Amino acid sequence: MDYKSSGRISEDISTVSFGGGGFWGDALFSEKVAGRILDIALEQGVNLIDTGPTYSCDNAEKRIGKIVGNRWRDTLISTKVGTARSQNGRLIKDFSYSGMRSSLSTSLKRLNREQVDFLLLHSPTVKDVLSNEVQDFLLEMKDKNLVRYVGLSSGGITAQEGIESGVYDCVMLTYNILAQEEEKMFALAKKQQMNIFAKSPLAQAFYSPSFFKINSPRRLWYFFRFLKTHRHNIRFTSRIKKALSVDDRSLTEVALKFVLSNEMITSVVIGTSSTENIKINCNVPNQPELTPGQIEIIKELPNFKP
Repeated sequence: MDYKSSGRISEDISTVSFGGGGFWGDALFSEKVAGRILDIALEQGVNLIDTGPTYSCDNAEKRIGKIVGNRWRDTLISTKVGTARSQNGRLIKDFSYSGMRSSLSTSLKRLNREQVDFLLLHSPTVKDVLSNEVQDFLLEMKDKNLVRYVGLSSGGITAQEGIESGVYDCVMLTYNILAQEEEKMFALAKKQQMNIFAKSPLAQAFYSPSFFKINSPRRLWYFFRFLKTHRHNIRFTSRIKKALSVDDRSLTEVALKFVLSNEMITSVVIGTSSTENIKINCNVPNQPELTPGQIEIIKELPNFKP
């Protein structure tokens, strides 16, 4: 595993982080297997877990709190504020002081922590990231040692405004073989000495040969998620496979190596419910670098999207 330390964050952060959400955090998924997957990630050198209060139907944070416990007490934890669940079960946005304070208190209790390392605004608007109420809340939580670093998980103009405000320590942006438009934010973030976390680095891996072998509830869950967010890209599967077929590595390994090859990225956040996949993902930083020519071919993929 490789580690990076830069910007306002003094710790060495593993270049691969664990995404504690999705099917992995769902109560339908075996807690024993989930624990084994996270143990493998941490044993392989991962030292940052990213999650959120509403992830996996509100179960992800509780699962992380149980698994990490005292054994992995030095693990860095990142969670969110701004998305809550209403009394009727619907997801709502709430960036009020009271809403964020309640959310953080609940997260700390679930995670069995007195402090979280990173607290990110979850899909805020421009108004939210520039709000005095929001910024004052984040700085107050830092002053009270409930939070060490603050950031935002967003994109586009919202991310740009948040970055340029100078308030935030880090930003989480979508970046992968098919979504590279946020790369223009990287230089802005680095100018502000912010750390950059890349989410959805595998673009849900629908181009993998095994993706459509739906033989378990786990695979069915990922298939339905794909239909919701990436089905419009399925017509380009053959082109994607050709671009990623650079050597004897799997397509997902090459896709992940492409994201890791961007030196401005501190860490990529990857979630999985497979013990085999977590081992593979954690080994990718140790693999040979892609050539400039291979990177250039992959960089052209978004130009073929509809």
